[in-house]
This record gives sequence, C-alpha cells and structure tokens, in this order.
Amino acid sequence: MPSVVLCLFLVMCALPQILSLEFPKHFESQEIRNCETEVNPDKNYNFLDENLVIKNDPRARSFVGCVFRKYKMIHGGEFVKDTTIDYLVEKTVPFFKPHEKDPRHLAEEAFELCKGVKGAGIGERAVNFSNCVNAHFKA
Repeated sequence: MPSVVLCLFLVMCALPQILSLEFPKHFESQEIRNCETEVNPDKNYNFLDENLVIKNDPRARSFVGCVFRKYKMIHGGEFVKDTTIDYLVEKTVPFFKPHEKDPRHLAEEAFELCKGVKGAGIGERAVNFSNCVNAHFKA
C-alpha cells in the first residue's frame, strides 16, 4: 500500500510539468507570438506532446496554419517551396540536427518527402507537414 501511495504522489507531482511542456524557445518569433495571441489565448494549452509531435486538434491546426500563413510557407493551399525550405534551414534543422553539415540539403529532402501530405484544410495540412518533417529529422 505505501508504494502505491508513493507512486500516486510522484505522478501527481509530475503531471503539471508534463502538461505544461513549453513551446521550444528556439522557434520563438514575432510571428509565433502573433499566432499565439490570435488562436491560443489560454496559456495553459500546449499543442505539442512530450515527443514534440503536434497534436491534431482544432486549436493546434489553427495555430500551425496561422504560423504557415504568417511565414508565407503556404499559398493557395500549397506549400511554397523556397520560403518553407528557408524556414526549415533557419529554424527546424538546427533544432533537431544542430551539427548538420548541409542543412539546406536536409531541408530540401524533407520538403520533397512531406510536401504531398493531405489534410482537410490548411491547418491540418500544416500540422501533418510539420509532423512529417520533424519525424524525418528525428530519424
């Protein structure tokens, strides 16, 4: 019985930290802050899980779709190759692969691999694209 109580206590202590996983500071920008204000006024909500996978729920889709629009990575429902690759080179590759010798090649490879993802709208496609790219970089 004492071990069950101890386990329950430890889980309860860890739960707030698990639920409040912060958005990686590496990606912070004015565009991100604008999207947070527009679609995520509840600062306790986090659209990332503990493995940095973007949740596929309405708020996450709205947020990620907003980010893609602000950075001009999507236009007319299609991913904009040059803008998206530039963002991946500047932000995503260094986050997942900080010692990558050729980040542009890796970004181009990920773009080609993930550009065909499907989704019901811009937000869902942006979430699916981001998760595809992130999985490729984590592999």
